[in-house]
Amino acid sequence: MSSKNGVDINPEDLERLANRVAQLAGYDQDADNAGRAVAALVRRIGISAGDLRDWLIAGALARKPLGPEPTIRAPNAADLRRLEQSLANSEHSLRVVEAQLRHAQNEREAMREENELLIEALDRARSAEQVRRYVGLAVVAAAILGAVVITSGPSLRPIPQGPTTRPFGSPFLRQGVVRGAGATVYRVPQTTGMVVTQLAAGSRVQVRQTVERDLLHWVEIEVGGISGYVLSTEIDVADPGLR
Repeated sequence: MSSKNGVDINPEDLERLANRVAQLAGYDQDADNAGRAVAALVRRIGISAGDLRDWLIAGALARKPLGPEPTIRAPNAADLRRLEQSLANSEHSLRVVEAQLRHAQNEREAMREENELLIEALDRARSAEQVRRYVGLAVVAAAILGAVVITSGPSLRPIPQGPTTRPFGSPFLRQGVVRGAGATVYRVPQTTGMVVTQLAAGSRVQVRQTVERDLLHWVEIEVGGISGYVLSTEIDVADPGLR
């Protein structure tokens, strides 16, 4: 093939030139590379810009369509009926979907209400379980307290405040002297009982009797019109037999 200038062109060079021209429609970087390649190839082959333009125009005008032109056919009655039936089916499907959606929403609301009722029932059950637990603990505590009272009841009974076996003023009364650490006078012979008074070291008292209570030895005394009990370790009794 030759150009207008009478230059013979190798078919391979022409095909290579066409490929490079086609790459001009690619991405930016590819198009830039294809443009430089086309320019170099045109200069090497020796064709002019006019020749290249004429070839492109002639090729575009000579190109035939790949297939026949589509024809638009007017719809007939059967096509219209099919379209109407399809539209009716679509509307029916839409109504069915809407009904299913409403049913699903109703079920969701019902499940939500059931969930709230279950939560309330669970809270009530937990409250009742806590009440039963507290009642059980109270019953156990009462049973333990009752057992303690039954076991140690006699030792917790207060000593009668009536006359003792050695009444005040009898010849059996002895003298006692409070030891150096002082003494605490209790109303009853119990360290948990009510404190009557405190006696200083060296105080002299009158001793009535000795009492053993909860493995402790107590001395019943009277001083200044006040009577009570002190531990035997806090007082020296004149009569050793009363210790």
